[in-house]
Amino acid sequence: AAEGAQVTLVCLTHGGAGGPPEVRAQEIARSAQILGAQLELWDYPDGGLAHSDAWEIVGRLVEVIRRIHPQVVLTFGPNQLSEHPDHVIAGWLTTLAFELAGNCARWPGSLPAYAPAKLYFSIDPDTAQHIAPCCLSVVNVAAYLDRRLAALECHESQRQCWEGFLRGRAPHGLWREYFQLAACRTALPAGPEADLFEGVFDTAPVGMTMIAPPPKESPIWLFDLDNTLYSASVGLMEAISARIDEFIGTRLNLPPALAQAVREAYNGQYGSSVRGVLRHCQVDAGDFLDFIHDLPLEHYLSPDAPLAELLAALPGRKYLFTNALADYARRALRALGVEQHFDEVFDIHFAGLEGKPSPAVYEKVLAALGHPAGACWFVEDSATNLVPAKALGCRTVWLTADGAPRQAYVEHVIHDLAELREVAQGRPEKRERRDGEQR
Repeated sequence: AAEGAQVTLVCLTHGGAGGPPEVRAQEIARSAQILGAQLELWDYPDGGLAHSDAWEIVGRLVEVIRRIHPQVVLTFGPNQLSEHPDHVIAGWLTTLAFELAGNCARWPGSLPAYAPAKLYFSIDPDTAQHIAPCCLSVVNVAAYLDRRLAALECHESQRQCWEGFLRGRAPHGLWREYFQLAACRTALPAGPEADLFEGVFDTAPVGMTMIAPPPKESPIWLFDLDNTLYSASVGLMEAISARIDEFIGTRLNLPPALAQAVREAYNGQYGSSVRGVLRHCQVDAGDFLDFIHDLPLEHYLSPDAPLAELLAALPGRKYLFTNALADYARRALRALGVEQHFDEVFDIHFAGLEGKPSPAVYEKVLAALGHPAGACWFVEDSATNLVPAKALGCRTVWLTADGAPRQAYVEHVIHDLAELREVAQGRPEKRERRDGEQR
């Protein structure tokens, strides 16, 4: 995930036998977020996979494989790493799905056939000693130990289990992970692999370097507009919120206080009040969007020379990604004196009226850019809007006030856009300012 690959974690159960299902679900969701994985959490009974409909599970796994097109599939092997019956059964069913996903004659389904290149079983160090060299992978994960431990810490209800696992693994070194190549549609490697993607691409060995951006590739910058390119203190977003309240109140015949409550509820539920209104209020999208963005921007914004200088100095191409209308966004850029620095505006219409933070919209933007996710830097004042970006493998920069706690999906925290110079140059972040301390 850190190198730009899309990682999808499919968990067949909520783990309710090891604690309240809602607690276990929250734990795995936080853990997946830290790891940069997209989570698919299913609801088969914990400890009861043996009594579930095996063919139904296989069918769902086949659909996942055909939908996300993974090059590599990881799962449990029989009696390896864990003898938990659910783990063993999950491994069997995933192995079967791996074989069937590429064959519509054997499993028609609703999506075209897709055959992943490799299937791996996760194994322990002792088992690794008995695996043929050509089927063994030993991956150095030293650079990700902090993230791994942070992900484990999320599973508070399972602390005893994973602490025991770490104690047992410690003598062998926590910085190595072991895998057995269980099935392969590429040439069999000559010896032990150090990367699960070896041999997957046309030129070998290439590994993840084909997914991560080349070291010298210029970054791609995706900027939010409102409260990011200009300060929240100018009051423009408050004016837009007031226009939304007015529209809701007039069209739905609601008093002002209730219209405001509706807007705030939609913002909390969807991360954007605009998304909520368009989804539930049965209003004409064009009328609504035109009305809320019909503001005299010159009353709020003025040419920003330091911003223009910063954008000119940042290497790479710049794009605007906003839930606003493109016309409004370009008027705002012109008012700030920076329109010439942006190659394109991805607006609410480009997003199919869905907008941030819908993951599908981020995927559409990345597809339009045509660059690896790892080359793209998202700059946002809303931490929520950075979650899908990080999950897809993008670099994330959160513009926020001093003292705000860092979120797991935030790679860089800045308090002023000028700090992007240091971010672009790979310099370490400045420490937080203490109370009363001058800059």
